[in-house]
Amino acid sequence: TPGESGENALILMEQFDVKHLPVVSGDLFMGIISEEEILLLENPTSAFNSIPHDLMQISVDANSHLFDALSIMSNYKLSLLPVTMDGTTYVGAVSAPDLLNQLTDMKSVKAPGGVLVLEMPERDYSLTEIARLVEENDAKILSASITSSVSQEYSEVTLKINRQDLSAIIQTFERYDYTIKASYQKQRFSDSLQNRYEELMKYLNI
Repeated sequence: TPGESGENALILMEQFDVKHLPVVSGDLFMGIISEEEILLLENPTSAFNSIPHDLMQISVDANSHLFDALSIMSNYKLSLLPVTMDGTTYVGAVSAPDLLNQLTDMKSVKAPGGVLVLEMPERDYSLTEIARLVEENDAKILSASITSSVSQEYSEVTLKINRQDLSAIIQTFERYDYTIKASYQKQRFSDSLQNRYEELMKYLNI
């Protein structure tokens, strides 16, 4: 909370092995406090609201994709990324190791190809049907993962496909009324995502 002391925050940072903490008031996201900012306080028992500047207003939306979180965390060199709804309602936080574990679960993340993110009502999810539509375009799914929305009504399906050009596959899914939430293909995926991944690994000294 804004009235929390820097001393207590440092204890929490050490406990959870992070250098950043979200500051919340109830469920209202106020910003991020860093270890560096706390150490600059003249009195470690001082509250956050005594810091002479605004807190960092950085978060990722709860409905954003894993790659968006990776990009934000890498850009701002964060050890912990707050998760919010519309940038104001605090939902939770994801740590850098958590994010890397999710990336590791996508075993083919470094394999050549593209990534397609579909969104659909949970009741309509069928991996068999999704695979059939991909294979109709002479392509194969290298990996697939599914996550549920905060409301549990929608599923987000992330597909790694052995094609760098996903345009024909996207057209097929759109023809069958699938919602394309995002696509990462060609150089945009292979260069940008790989760079973000390597930057975060370097930052964590892994």
